[in-house]
Amino acid sequence: MHQFGSLFGVQAKLPAQIHFRLPSRFVESNPARAKAYFPNWVRRILGIVWFVMAAAAAYFGVVELGIPKVLSGKQDDLIFGIIVMIIITPITTAGLFLFGRYSWQGEYDE
Repeated sequence: MHQFGSLFGVQAKLPAQIHFRLPSRFVESNPARAKAYFPNWVRRILGIVWFVMAAAAAYFGVVELGIPKVLSGKQDDLIFGIIVMIIITPITTAGLFLFGRYSWQGEYDE
């Protein structure tokens, strides 16, 4: 056991190692059977779903969150709107778009 600091004078003890065990139904020992769960055509169609989600995230981030907050006139809303439009929306949209593109191109095919 490791001593984990003191919180209000109480010593918390944690195990030296924490192990996570998955139930056997989530661990597939036969790779041929594992491929049957998601055929390649399903992965490609889900690529289109990721494209749509990227477009929705871009629209929501700019039109629904960013612009109204920037135009509200309050300083707190202005800062939040700028952070949403300049940082959060591009990262989210780019991540969803890239995931969809790789899925559509077959990068996740088995």
